[in-house]
Amino acid sequence: MDRSRQFGVNIFVTIHYEESLGIGSSEIFERAIGIGQVVNIQENGLIQVQDLHQSSGQSGLWQRIRSCEATILSHVMIKPSIDFNAMGIEVRFHE
Repeated sequence: MDRSRQFGVNIFVTIHYEESLGIGSSEIFERAIGIGQVVNIQENGLIQVQDLHQSSGQSGLWQRIRSCEATILSHVMIKPSIDFNAMGIEVRFHE
């Protein structure tokens, strides 16, 4: 991942996969495929993320990511936030 000030070591991130909504469509859908943690930010700014949890039904995609398939990796996005439910945290408002 490239340099970004939005990331720090040990923060949790959501791992997304971008895909087209159909042949010939210019619309993109981002599908959350896992939760990760930033484990290192190199001096050159590159960010290393370790996956901690993979969404169910995504094992084939994760295998291709681990195989470093360039066409797949070019569609992987990392966002510096996670869903509360993904971490098992329950938040209640106005009770």
